[in-house]
Amino acid sequence: RGRPGGGGAPPDPPFSNEKRSSSSGGGPSWLPPQSLRNEPRPPAVSDDAAVELLREVMEALGEARGEEPEARRNALRKLMGRCHPDQNPGKEAEVMPVFDYVKALREFEENNRR
Repeated sequence: RGRPGGGGAPPDPPFSNEKRSSSSGGGPSWLPPQSLRNEPRPPAVSDDAAVELLREVMEALGEARGEEPEARRNALRKLMGRCHPDQNPGKEAEVMPVFDYVKALREFEENNRR
């Protein structure tokens, strides 16, 4: 049976003045951990070559998302080589935002590994 007066959602828990420990992620429980909230976001690209390269990057990252950290690091290393401006002659300016994104993801992974 429902509550008298019509049910509805339970009341919100009272706010606490206690400081959270650093291991809790530094925010409310409904937010993802701080480490995930700071993950770099994909760049906005409009050039066809950059869009296709970014699509490849996103597919590879999606496949590596659930894998072991070592496999994800290897995928990022391979993507850095694939996106490097030297590997895309004549398209350096177009692929640079994608390369910077992959580089930022790799640095993010390294920082969160510790």
